[in-house]
Amino acid sequence: MESNGSPNTVGAVRTAFSLLATVAERGGTAGVTEVATACEMPKSTVYKHLNTLVELGYLERDDGTYALGARMVDLGQHSLARTDLYPAAKPQIERLAELTDETAGIAVESRGRVADLYWDSRSDSAISAAGTSKHPHCSAPGKAILSQCSDSYAESIVAELGLPPRTQNTITDVEHLMNAVRRVSERGVAIEREEQYEGVNSVAVPLTDLTPNVAIYVAGSAERLSSKRIEEDIPGILLSAANEVTKRFLAAE
Repeated sequence: MESNGSPNTVGAVRTAFSLLATVAERGGTAGVTEVATACEMPKSTVYKHLNTLVELGYLERDDGTYALGARMVDLGQHSLARTDLYPAAKPQIERLAELTDETAGIAVESRGRVADLYWDSRSDSAISAAGTSKHPHCSAPGKAILSQCSDSYAESIVAELGLPPRTQNTITDVEHLMNAVRRVSERGVAIEREEQYEGVNSVAVPLTDLTPNVAIYVAGSAERLSSKRIEEDIPGILLSAANEVTKRFLAAE
């Protein structure tokens, strides 16, 4: 997967960020073999790069598994703090987490991927990681964001990124995905049941008046986030929060 890139880029830096992205796409944790296979690189090379990133604080190592480190979160927060979206979204996301007792967050589409820019959690374990980016096809915020894109743009994202399976519930057929996205457009709410992580459900709504494409979501244990909660109880709370974020953001412009 290593690429020479343009004459004015450094290959080692490209490789390091490719490895970080690969860890992020797997929920923020991955083993060296998994990363090496995904990046089509020698395991020994990947091992050295990952350990260097551990020394720099961008990854953490625990019993052979690598996880995104505190410095990655810091970078995401510094980037977010430069936008007007941060002060508009932060109090609403924290309120969502408190009201639902789950993980709540705000996600933005960036070059086809869905980046979790800010999140807060009241559950035992955080579902997401600030600053990480993921494929949009297997999460509620991803589908909410795709519902705001034209069919041609959504299909171009799928053509570029593919539809890799994360769980046995992940949608891996383009037509099936586009039909699901159209249903989100009609309902205004996206629901995902264990498509990205085993045992995790999520529900999201798009912020329809904002650019780039933005969604806010609640995610948590499939046991706690029952069908009733994600279909009946939480969507109204999300829509109210989305309206408040939009109002505050537009007022600040």
